[in-house]
Amino acid sequence: MVTGKRCFGGDIREIVREKIEKGEWGVPQNDVLISDLCRHFIESLLTIDSQKRPSAKLALFHPWLCDESNDLSIAENLTFLEKSIQQWNYLTEEVFIFIFAFLFLLLLSIFVQIFIFFLFGYYTLHKIL
Repeated sequence: MVTGKRCFGGDIREIVREKIEKGEWGVPQNDVLISDLCRHFIESLLTIDSQKRPSAKLALFHPWLCDESNDLSIAENLTFLEKSIQQWNYLTEEVFIFIFAFLFLLLLSIFVQIFIFFLFGYYTLHKIL
């Protein structure tokens, strides 16, 4: 859930079950979205040996969940994400306005050319007759 990717991989239930039972899971080591504390928290929860795995009560006190700087980091990330979405929306709106204006001017020039063509053609035709 942290990375949006499956840590056990695979789509076949039997293969996923085998990986879970063997403790074969992975998170990309160079994934910038996961801090060392987060990685340690996940590793501790996925420990196969129940004697070494923390209880749910103890897991709630893991530094990754309790560290206030993590909350600030999450808040900063959400603020950055919100600003990015606002910028994206603004840029998208600007692009649509530009495309609309371009198409409008293109159609206007086509109509002007057609009007001039018919006007010139009409004038030339009457002059000949």
